[in-house]
Amino acid sequence: MKRIIPFILAALLVFTAVAFAENSGDPVGAAVYTDIHSVINGHGIRSYIMDGASLVILEELKNYGFSETVNEDGSVDIIRLIGEEPEREDIPGIPAGRGVGDKMADVFPSDTVVRFDGVVVTAYTAGDLTLVSLDTAAEAYASEYVWNGEKKELSLTLADRPNGDWLKKADHPEISKENKLYMKAVLSKGAKQPDGSYKLKVFSIGGDDYMNVSLTYDPDTSALTAEISGKSSGMKTKYDIEFGLTPDFTGTLPVYAVYERSGGKASVQGRMKPSDLSPLKYAEIKAIHESGVPDVIESLNKTLPVRIASAMAFIEALPTD
Repeated sequence: MKRIIPFILAALLVFTAVAFAENSGDPVGAAVYTDIHSVINGHGIRSYIMDGASLVILEELKNYGFSETVNEDGSVDIIRLIGEEPEREDIPGIPAGRGVGDKMADVFPSDTVVRFDGVVVTAYTAGDLTLVSLDTAAEAYASEYVWNGEKKELSLTLADRPNGDWLKKADHPEISKENKLYMKAVLSKGAKQPDGSYKLKVFSIGGDDYMNVSLTYDPDTSALTAEISGKSSGMKTKYDIEFGLTPDFTGTLPVYAVYERSGGKASVQGRMKPSDLSPLKYAEIKAIHESGVPDVIESLNKTLPVRIASAMAFIEALPTD
């Protein structure tokens, strides 16, 4: 990750320690209007400055490649999503009668627990706004984070997934016994990839209509995924689908799909409960092991082709425009 940040913008960690030492009833600083432009993936986002750190509005991140879930306990989960981002409204300028450096509002530690892909982050309250530091978002998601002094622009380019070091901090649920068997199989029989993960080809069907199915295991994050790619001339579709097989901290599974149909290309992403994952259901995988099949790879060869029909039905249901 390329990271070129002036010293004043890199002081977040020091400031955070001071902020939590303050009484929660007292302001820890003030958010002021600024002429510094904060940018995520080439699009400007409204921001304020507090003690040299750029703060953005939590609720507005959903317009920049993230989902926002408010849980029953009031906590908020921010998750990086892949796919087309929604149209954004114009960023409001500094209100009339106010100028650069003028106070927008006092800032207090937020009582709301906020997590970025499973990791609790520092959040602040300013009036009716919840603010988080752009530095924190960069630590979790940046492929590039650059300060341009001439333009007064702080630009964050997002990676497709949270950074590996960040995910190590997340509080994930305990991995099931069945998934541990699959992880062991991938580690022992799979090929190590440049990023440190291991990939195992389960089966491959060639010809004009082809299908490849593989499992990938990342030891750093304990993430197990099934990848299905192929082509169906009958559907005139190429597809590349990735299903998470290990629940994340929210107890859901990520699903990413990229498909091409009649020359058009689109991507879809979402999250579902393990019980809703049609191509590979936990109960069915468990039944295979309970039946006494000794070889994990053999069991995968037997069960995956049966589940491909469900995956194709998922693709068929995707929008065509």
